[in-house]
Amino acid sequence: MKTACFFVIMLIFSCTLVTRNKNEIAGTYARIAENEIYILHDTLILSPVSKQANHEYRIIQRSQTNFKNPTEQKFNKRAKHFINGTYDPQTGIMKTDDPGRLYSFDPKETTITINEIIYRKIK
Repeated sequence: MKTACFFVIMLIFSCTLVTRNKNEIAGTYARIAENEIYILHDTLILSPVSKQANHEYRIIQRSQTNFKNPTEQKFNKRAKHFINGTYDPQTGIMKTDDPGRLYSFDPKETTITINEIIYRKIK
């Protein structure tokens, strides 16, 4: 009886561990870049494509550029891009259809690096 209970507990634990690891990189990542001309707010939202899709993610990137000079604020802009990617948990890299972009994940720091630009996980 104790052995059966042990196996049931281990099965439940392993199922929750697999679910947690699958969604480990899912979430919202952000960065803010500022210089003397403008402030850039950049957000990445990663979500699994479906429960059945193994390591397939939908990436939504939202950017907002706000110029500091009041006369240039008419150039403020917003952008939104969508792309899908495949995450390789062995390498910590997500590849997309865009060959110039590799998403590199650091689970300890909860960051994504894209071409030397670092995003921090906020949710």
